[in-house]
Amino acid sequence: MHSLRYAFVHIPKTAGSSVRHLLRCAYGAAHCDIKVPVARRHTQRWVTVRDIRRARFAYPQLAGICGHRVTCFSGIEQVLPERCFFTFLRDPVERFLSHFQHFHCRMDRPFQREDLLKYAADPGNRNLQSRWLCGRQDVAAAVEAIERHMGLVGLTSHFDESLILLMRWLGLPESAVSPIMLNPARKKAILPYREDPRLRDAVREANAVDLAVYDHVVTNVFPRQWMQAGEEAVSQRSAVRERSHHAQADGEALWPRFKRNVIYKPLLHLP
Repeated sequence: MHSLRYAFVHIPKTAGSSVRHLLRCAYGAAHCDIKVPVARRHTQRWVTVRDIRRARFAYPQLAGICGHRVTCFSGIEQVLPERCFFTFLRDPVERFLSHFQHFHCRMDRPFQREDLLKYAADPGNRNLQSRWLCGRQDVAAAVEAIERHMGLVGLTSHFDESLILLMRWLGLPESAVSPIMLNPARKKAILPYREDPRLRDAVREANAVDLAVYDHVVTNVFPRQWMQAGEEAVSQRSAVRERSHHAQADGEALWPRFKRNVIYKPLLHLP
């Protein structure tokens, strides 16, 4: 169990698909997009030690895991190496609106004011980044989870710098940085929430905890990480930016895809 190098907490709509693509290409068949078995998803939302053991049947040389159900408060933190978790955060308002678009992209009509107000009032949509970090809407608990468990926190607003930090943290060569894989919501004009005081207040209120946690990371955590990386990280920025934004994405090898789709996923349906 202690051989895992990383556990990526993939918070929705925070450029996680790009990071996952990098991990898939860098670690191949040693990387697992871990999931909770179908039969337990209605009672057990987060990945547990049992799920990691199941994953090892398909990935005996497992190097790391990632997924929307990976957290550092479900018990796996007790059996993994200290500070092997990492995550990426996004400006809470931008993330919230992107998530809103994503879940309403199939509407056959333009977004209405009431759609966003209803979405903001739903407890399942509020302060999502903090809930992925500590399991609840609590600034102090989320900050503690970051400081105690996270070996790295990237920012989508400083994506290239975050890739450099991730590459160095994992001990990967510069060539491991793969071109960005985008996963955007369908194009549909978002509501002009900034011009509407009620919408603006509702969105900010729904993300009040996330905004405080994000401010802590932007002000304290990320500058500290970048400073510790030193001059060499600064010199790598141009090369990484050129590679990460290259037009043609590197393809993942066939064997890891086969293992994920033909071997691992069927295991999730077994008792």
